[in-house]
Amino acid sequence: MNKGTVAELRLEHNTVVATLEEEVKRELAKQLQATERMLVDSDDHAFVYVLEDEETFFYLRFPEATWTVLKEGMNSGKEVVAHLNQETLITCHNFYNELRYLIDNIAGNGNYGEEMERAVQNAFGE
Repeated sequence: MNKGTVAELRLEHNTVVATLEEEVKRELAKQLQATERMLVDSDDHAFVYVLEDEETFFYLRFPEATWTVLKEGMNSGKEVVAHLNQETLITCHNFYNELRYLIDNIAGNGNYGEEMERAVQNAFGE
């Protein structure tokens, strides 16, 4: 499974910039495209943005440590972009629509587990 975890998330001008723990190989990074879809990893408390190429998926993981900045970006409408490596930057289209949907779905939903529900409420609750 191809995946990358966001190590740093920062606000820059009109964007929220994600830097990964490890760079994505150049050949793969050039082929990846945004899918405009997100998933939840409730075991590891992460939101997962899905990228893909013609053959595989790549999961861009946003762990709980990044959620404060995600909320700031969501509230200000800043676009999320990810540095896959030094040469490749990808825009995560439809990120906040998907994130809002997941946040709403998690609220009061025991399928995600009490810990995940509580963590999401603490980070994104009003």
